[in-house]
Amino acid sequence: HRLEVLEANVTRYNALSRNGRVFIDSLDRVVPCRPDGDFPTADLGHLTWSLHGSNIGGRNKLNFRARKVTSATGKVKRLLLADCSRTPIE
Repeated sequence: HRLEVLEANVTRYNALSRNGRVFIDSLDRVVPCRPDGDFPTADLGHLTWSLHGSNIGGRNKLNFRARKVTSATGKVKRLLLADCSRTPIE
């Protein structure tokens, strides 16, 4: 799978299992996700920063580089996250 850049915010994240959910702007829906094996440990703080913003009604968006896992029909089932960065505020 190739890496794609997606703008999203974290809606759920479990620091122990590293499973989470992100709202992907371009898909207009929530998708399960997890950091892939190559995800930098230093970027884990961005996930909790974005989750905190979602909980207080803020706009804590991230740009994810991720691999899409799709169903046979092409629907995105999960994202495997390669890395992420904060989306610049306009």
